[in-house]
Amino acid sequence: MKKTLVCILAAALAVSFAGCKIEVKPLELGNEESSEVSVEESLEEEVSDESEQSVEESSQDESSVESVEESAEESAEEQSTEEEPVNVQAGAATAYKLTAEKVLSLTADQAKKISALEAKEYSILFKGESDKFGIITADSSAAVEAKYTNIHEESPDGKEQKNVYFTEMTVPVESADKSKPESYNCVGLINEKGEQVIPEKYASIDVLSDRYAEVITVSGVTTSKEDALVYATDRAFSFSASDGDTLLKGTWEIFDMTTGNVVSGVKGNKNTVVNAKGKFIYADSKYYDDQGKEQSKDVQILDYGYYTAHSGDKTVVYNNEGKKLFEYESSTQAITKAFENDYFVALDSKDYKNYITDSSGKRLSGAVDGNISDVYGNFFIIFKDSKYTVCDKTGKNLLGKEFKYVIYDDTADVFICESDKECEYYDAELGFIGSMKTDDSSVTSMKYKGVSYSGSSGKYTVNLLNGETKESDKSVISESMFIYYNTKANVYNSINGEVLVNNEDGARIEICSKDYKMIKLNSDGTADVYKFSFSK
Repeated sequence: MKKTLVCILAAALAVSFAGCKIEVKPLELGNEESSEVSVEESLEEEVSDESEQSVEESSQDESSVESVEESAEESAEEQSTEEEPVNVQAGAATAYKLTAEKVLSLTADQAKKISALEAKEYSILFKGESDKFGIITADSSAAVEAKYTNIHEESPDGKEQKNVYFTEMTVPVESADKSKPESYNCVGLINEKGEQVIPEKYASIDVLSDRYAEVITVSGVTTSKEDALVYATDRAFSFSASDGDTLLKGTWEIFDMTTGNVVSGVKGNKNTVVNAKGKFIYADSKYYDDQGKEQSKDVQILDYGYYTAHSGDKTVVYNNEGKKLFEYESSTQAITKAFENDYFVALDSKDYKNYITDSSGKRLSGAVDGNISDVYGNFFIIFKDSKYTVCDKTGKNLLGKEFKYVIYDDTADVFICESDKECEYYDAELGFIGSMKTDDSSVTSMKYKGVSYSGSSGKYTVNLLNGETKESDKSVISESMFIYYNTKANVYNSINGEVLVNNEDGARIEICSKDYKMIKLNSDGTADVYKFSFSK
């Protein structure tokens, strides 16, 4: 359950009851986050979040200054970033392939058992017989098996969580009784295949990463918001506790999904900021390892479990497994950021500039003028003066221009580069896919989905990314990158207008917005599940 939203324990399709984790700041429970926590602790969000970039940029300025070995400095000085930028628009709109594969077919007898069908971000949930819930995925082998009392999708929240999970309640929600607080401890966690990863013995589960989750066990009812960890409500929709809700106290712990146990000694009974980076847990303003050992102040935790340890005038960089990668003189630079694929950002004390290094500490770039925001493959997003550029590991601007935003859709492997009047789309190799004008008020632009259209009086024109247009007699619906459809119409790709799924009989369609799955309920009562995929 998300930390930034109060989370309803009732499943997404049931609204009569909710048990939710109380937000700390909105409810002013007296556990305010310090500025140190908000910078040190925040999980990576999408590149498009301008406010986060401002935090990251300021954190670079405030970081302690340390350095690389002199030999690495000398090799970096030999590299020039003054060359003309290389434009790598190697592809074309028609070279980027989007296909739909039928991965599952349901008979009419199977499909009729499905009701209350709803496509979520990464899965398709349905209600079956006996008011039980089920999950349909692209590799479902028992797609119409509905066996969960109540489930709610827990989609990835930060880059260190890649898998999809579901919280489930194993007892009817009506049976929860404030006179019996233990009755609220009925929530567990399953993965997308329906396998249990956390037993049904908690009142709230907040997934932190693919390894850790914060779990809360209720022990009693309270009237104090300061003592409450979760609350229960009978309102249909709830984002914070209100009069009439049941406030519940208890204990929070950290559940390790790789061992099936809670982490020893890391727990509390007051609201606090909790998250995870690699094997490390941040809780109650302290870092702990996977054994529950509190980390020294000389240890700096980076993303993905990389960390540095200071000893005298030396600093050593380690990976998530504790393997030493390299060391450097503490007085000459600081490693301020780590990326998933063994790239690091070093801030030099001589020029106060950022440098990209590899896992041996060797500098790959010259001085980078700006904040190194993120890396996808071998391409780096650089942020400076409210503008973004896409660079290689030497710091060279590959597209030869600056953008208002650069966002990476990691499911479709697409860079979305937005300027004031246009969005450009590039594949994972920076091959040019197409562009969309965004300054025409007569055009409805779904720029982060790669679709735009205009029209009125029942006539619409879809503006394809290859420069052509396609006529439609109905408005456009878009749920995923480069995919659009109309009510009772085919499913198309917005790059060149090709038909992805034939729907001439007007079947009902549900598409997952972020995982590129679709279910089509045919007029003969059968159903088909499709998986969209991308290729060059």
